[in-house]
Amino acid sequence: VTAGVVAPNGRTRTEVVLGNASGAELRQYPAAVFGGAVAASAATTVVVGPAGVTSYDNATGKVRWQRDTGAGQSWRADGDILYVAESAGGYLGSAPVTSLRVINLSSGAERTLRSPPGRTFAGTLALAADGVVLFTSAAGVTAYSGSTGGTLWSASSAVPEGADSAAQLVYLTVAGGALVGVDPLTEI
Repeated sequence: VTAGVVAPNGRTRTEVVLGNASGAELRQYPAAVFGGAVAASAATTVVVGPAGVTSYDNATGKVRWQRDTGAGQSWRADGDILYVAESAGGYLGSAPVTSLRVINLSSGAERTLRSPPGRTFAGTLALAADGVVLFTSAAGVTAYSGSTGGTLWSASSAVPEGADSAAQLVYLTVAGGALVGVDPLTEI
């Protein structure tokens, strides 16, 4: 079990790993305030930290692998994959997202997913589900393939709310306030 603990000053966060049977504290790992554990098992914990993603061995506390991401980049996990936005301005910056770093949470293998040719990803990285990454902007939601970066669909005046991996649906709030479940690959 992992739990994020933010310091009273709100500037630092620690991921605490607890034994699921005993509740005893096993390890502590540094995390970004808006980061934390994105994958955990009895053997390993993967943490989004202040400037990178790190996989730790819970038995020894040693680093298994580490990938630098830069400070303050937005991220979303989809199963065993972590997508990290590449934006010069970071999470709070206004710079456009030109690519995504795609990191395998088990092995640490990394590749770069480029935005559609001649364009940037539309808006802010909002959700990742079933191999699809969703970006949101004032215009609505745009879905991109998590493997090719190609545009799959867009929905104007919509906001992504969450995903149900068992049902293979993402939920959008659409104009008028209705919550609808759509297939992340086809929007149907």
